[in-house]
Amino acid sequence: MCTPRDEPQIVHRAPFTVIGLLRHGRHEGDAIPAQWSALNARRGEIVALGEVAYGVEGIPDPLTGEWDYLAGLEADPSAPIPAGMTRWDIPAQTYAVIRCSRETLRQEYARLMGGWLPSSDYRRAAGPEFERYGAEFDPRDAASPIQVFIPIEPRVV
Repeated sequence: MCTPRDEPQIVHRAPFTVIGLLRHGRHEGDAIPAQWSALNARRGEIVALGEVAYGVEGIPDPLTGEWDYLAGLEADPSAPIPAGMTRWDIPAQTYAVIRCSRETLRQEYARLMGGWLPSSDYRRAAGPEFERYGAEFDPRDAASPIQVFIPIEPRVV
């Protein structure tokens, strides 16, 4: 997992589409795990481009602290959207990527946003950030690896 001396990887991703279940709120308690359980029960309804799952996050409302979270799978942009699901088109973007786990996600996110990013040559760019749950991810293991992608752009001096 990440240690304080790890630097995020800088990557450019082409645009992609995620289809899944959307939730708006503060996401306290078991809201997100329940959302993933609901998605897993309906995975077969999504015409996915593989088994990689994504947790895509909208920008929090500064007044309410509420935000959108889409738990989903990568899909072809022309794939049908199952009833009750949502499609988000993620634009091409440059990202700072950290590897962590559910156990270390908040700590590593805070380290990236509060430490690395302000002292780097980058700033947070507009656009969604997301978690990527690859083939090595095991939802039963809180130490299982995930990747977090934060959109960035060069800092203008």
